[in-house]
Amino acid sequence: MRKRLLTPLITILVLSTTTSPARASETPQERRRCDRAIQLARQVGWPVKDLKTLRYILWRESRCQPDSIGRNRNTLGVVTSQDLGYSQINDASWVRYLRDKGLIDTRDDLLNPRTNLKAALLLAEYSENRGLPRFYQWRTGN
Repeated sequence: MRKRLLTPLITILVLSTTTSPARASETPQERRRCDRAIQLARQVGWPVKDLKTLRYILWRESRCQPDSIGRNRNTLGVVTSQDLGYSQINDASWVRYLRDKGLIDTRDDLLNPRTNLKAALLLAEYSENRGLPRFYQWRTGN
């Protein structure tokens, strides 16, 4: 009985204290870096209504660092793909699509901040056009 009462209470407390984990842990330097990323996102065409979620994604994925590279490894420790740039776009999944759209020539183009944010916008539109949530590629739940 006690466990049934405590679990929902703990869940509520955890959710109420972690609604914006990025904000709580950002240093002033990191906040400025994220602000610059969001300004650039507006310049490349991101709508204002998406900026709060986009900021969260950029913080979660790369800590708003445009040159961030995440390496995905298999169970043997071999790198099988890489996630690149602000929004950590996976090279194995999306390079061909983005190349076909004329946005990039090589995967390394995704390390360009402007190009990465344009690519992220294309992926958001890709999801939406297929009836998925706009930020499906980043599994935000929005």
